[in-house]
Amino acid sequence: MSNAVELGFNAEVRSALKKFNEAKALADKAKAMKEEAEAILRSALGEADKATIGGVVAFRIEYRTRTDVSTKALKEQFPQVYEKLAETTDYNFLKALATE
Repeated sequence: MSNAVELGFNAEVRSALKKFNEAKALADKAKAMKEEAEAILRSALGEADKATIGGVVAFRIEYRTRTDVSTKALKEQFPQVYEKLAETTDYNFLKALATE
């Protein structure tokens, strides 16, 4: 499905598009900042699993276990089961192509 509507003179839409792009850029920057900070904190921990500042635990490594099913292995080893259980989900998202 593909159709278009011209919104070039709609100030509210142009403002919203600008905000959308700014928010996306901020989210990307925040993710990069978090990853950089986490790398520094993990490096500072060394072999320890928690760190204190002034005798108070400031941060620690949390451990979790997650079990996943390998869809690749399932498809290769049990293709009939994979085909029977596979579900396709349609979704949509907004992708900004202009800056404002």
